[in-house]
Amino acid sequence: MTSLVTPAPRLENIERPVERNTPTAAPLPREKPARLVSLDAYRGAIMLFMASSGLALPAVAKHFPDSPIWRFLAFNTDHVPWVGCSLWDLIQPSFMFMVGVSMP
Repeated sequence: MTSLVTPAPRLENIERPVERNTPTAAPLPREKPARLVSLDAYRGAIMLFMASSGLALPAVAKHFPDSPIWRFLAFNTDHVPWVGCSLWDLIQPSFMFMVGVSMP
């Protein structure tokens, strides 16, 4: 009676590929550039600034009309109606800046 299972080839009989140093070999991958810690800090500050909208700082500032700190916070955490610019108005341009810096 013949066996239906063929024996596995022995490792000594298997040909191994030969390493070749050809000029058409793919270039080695470059190292990833280091992260810009300053850009990460800026992104974090902008994200914190966006999250501060839930604190309703302009509404709190109405209770302290004589305080220059609360006036500053109220102005910079809300949109300027038509003329001028506050920090709040610079959130979207900040993200455009971050994309431009991180592209290279």
